[in-house]
Amino acid sequence: MTAECPVRVLVVEDEAHTRRAIVRALNLLGYQATAACTGKEALAALASVPYDVMLLDLQLPELNGVAVMEQAHTAYPELLIIVLTAYASTESAIVAVRAGAVDYLIKPCRIRKIEATIARAVAQRNEQRPRASSPPPPPPVTMVAQGPLALDEARQEATLTPEDAPSVTVALTSDETALLAYLLTHPETVLSCR
Repeated sequence: MTAECPVRVLVVEDEAHTRRAIVRALNLLGYQATAACTGKEALAALASVPYDVMLLDLQLPELNGVAVMEQAHTAYPELLIIVLTAYASTESAIVAVRAGAVDYLIKPCRIRKIEATIARAVAQRNEQRPRASSPPPPPPVTMVAQGPLALDEARQEATLTPEDAPSVTVALTSDETALLAYLLTHPETVLSCR
């Protein structure tokens, strides 16, 4: 999470005290958190603002959490959905994962655990995204010159171009090329044999 682009979190929770506490804590931790108290409110919020994460209670009025998850997962496949519920069961966890949840937390849950779960989910998503192709690195400098002597490292050739005579090009071994390149890049320096 960077200061320039905070992670946007939609907290969907019908219990007002819990909802306000989670939103306030996440905002203090640097997230951009907002809330919805019903399933329909959650879907309307998702349609109006691009969220990164939805922290979702399963027991909601009007439209339950599983229905919200299914619709959200279909409409916003990049959205990370983390279930936060007090009514945990193996069956509800399986249903949540099948509906697209990336994690499943049981209330009551400390804010540090919620924050760590969000951070882990965002990091995993970012690792899985294809990285933008960076421009190819510049080709290595293959020509080194000093006075009338020029060395083409890629072709392993040295060319001597005196002022009063024609140019002479000599093929070199890889060791000769490396040694000459070192000498040409350290002019007027006394070097040991090493």
